Amino acid sequence: MSPEEQLLAYDAAIAASVENQWDDQERGIATPKPELSRLRALRGVVRLEAGLYAGAVEDFTFVLMQDPEDVKALSNRGVARRALGELELALADQTRAITLRPDWPNAYQNRGNVYRQQERWAEAEADYAKAFTIAPGFTGARANWVEVRRAQGKPGSQP
Repeated sequence: MSPEEQLLAYDAAIAASVENQWDDQERGIATPKPELSRLRALRGVVRLEAGLYAGAVEDFTFVLMQDPEDVKALSNRGVARRALGELELALADQTRAITLRPDWPNAYQNRGNVYRQQERWAEAEADYAKAFTIAPGFTGARANWVEVRRAQGKPGSQP
């Protein structure tokens, strides 16, 4: 299924979920709809992968309104914000994700990417090293670590 078809499918599922929520409210039932949050998270990922960053931020923000400790939504929103050039907001999202789940290498990799874009080489180097220390097979973090060391004029050896 193409990204466009995926987005249309998620849009339809979200619309149906919202319609069901309105029906529940009319009947006096005020229950949260976890499937709506899940659908928004999935659509956010598709939007992120399709380069529709503002829409991805919107979807992940919705998810975070339902669950402020959703680490994947925080990190994904941070990736979208970095792509939009909102580096301080991206940094805040990644740092919060690390605070909530300090053993998750993706958030360190993603925060390292923000630091790298800001040319904060030492912080980027430290985050990439932390990512592949947690997950030794995380080759993307290791490759980024080597590149950041080279940008600083350091040899690209192991930490």
